[in-house]
Amino acid sequence: MHRLAVIVVLGVGGACEFSRHDGLAPPGDDAPDAAPQAPDGTVARAPCATADATGLVACFEIDDGVGDGVLEDSSPAKRDAATTGLGAAMRGTSPAAQVGASSETRVPHEAALDLPAAYTISVWVRPDALPEVGGGVYGIVDHEQQYAMLISNSAVVGLQNKCVHTGVARSEYTERLPVGAWSFLACTWDGVELCASRWTGAGAGQHERYCHKPVFGPAPAGAHGLAIGHLSDGGAAHSRFGGALDSLQVYRRAMSADQLCAQVGQGPGCLPCDLCEP
Repeated sequence: MHRLAVIVVLGVGGACEFSRHDGLAPPGDDAPDAAPQAPDGTVARAPCATADATGLVACFEIDDGVGDGVLEDSSPAKRDAATTGLGAAMRGTSPAAQVGASSETRVPHEAALDLPAAYTISVWVRPDALPEVGGGVYGIVDHEQQYAMLISNSAVVGLQNKCVHTGVARSEYTERLPVGAWSFLACTWDGVELCASRWTGAGAGQHERYCHKPVFGPAPAGAHGLAIGHLSDGGAAHSRFGGALDSLQVYRRAMSADQLCAQVGQGPGCLPCDLCEP
């Protein structure tokens, strides 16, 4: 038995939906140390906070600041994102980015962003509010026409943190997300199984993981680069996230649950599967 969500998407994001706040307690501070200093005293390009950089496509630690129009990619490829309208925020001692009402952040399109065979998308999020009930949607990451991470709020099914194969509008999701607290969200695809994970804390109800084997995978390729903090429709930003983001990482491989736990700073078993198709 598995859960397969079918959504209608506009370019990538489209008409999705979400609901309720479950009042979960905020997590502990798992933030890395403050940004490293270059020899001249300026802030250096932050190293990616990952235990295993195999297949790393892009890593945005946001330690370089948000006011200069560029979010630096800490991966070896240095796929920097052009950005406007972000504000400064903090996750513990880690600099983060507050998504503004008219912000736009995008990595230019290149073939390395096309990940039909396998991927991991992981990010820390702190919603200031949830999308409006009855069709509201917040975009977190979007490679238009191929894969996306978003939050929707439907009057019918409620709040969903979705991992979407946008080319065929299939998704997996977790169902709870606290307002005003930092949560780790991840989407993984290994060519067979699509998984959605959330970790807010170690207590009951503060972590979720769901997986299923969809009939269809992602589209062969995406378009218009990698949108961060919003969805993309024909290259235009819409459905902006209502809150702050930190440490966004994209890989061309699917991480296991225990590898995601290592990203969170937790030991093995921190993300047991609530419902996984055999």
